[in-house]
Amino acid sequence: MKNSNLKKLTRKEQEKINGGGLQKCHYHFECPGGSCCQNVCVYYNCPEV
Repeated sequence: MKNSNLKKLTRKEQEKINGGGLQKCHYHFECPGGSCCQNVCVYYNCPEV
């Protein structure tokens, strides 16, 4: 997992990614069987923002 993009995130977002062991992404196809929501792979439909 690359950490080069973590600098752009807020500390709260970093904790969510690092603490949850979630896969970072930019596109839906990067998440097999899931979706890319807010640069993180999830396995449910993205909540409306």
